[in-house]
Amino acid sequence: MNFRYGKFFHYPRQIIKRILSALYPVIIKIWPLPKVMSIEETIDLILSEKKSIARFGDSEFYIS
Repeated sequence: MNFRYGKFFHYPRQIIKRILSALYPVIIKIWPLPKVMSIEETIDLILSEKKSIARFGDSEFYIS
């Protein structure tokens, strides 16, 4: 899908884009992104540190 904005919105969008780009490193320090582990890493962590997991969503969790 290709959205096209009028020329009126060009400069405000560029300004907002630069502001958000400048704030991104600060936001990541305050609220870091979650670490997503592979299935093998998850199972190893559960077994070695005796942790439990909570699963969200309808996807399958394959153990083979």
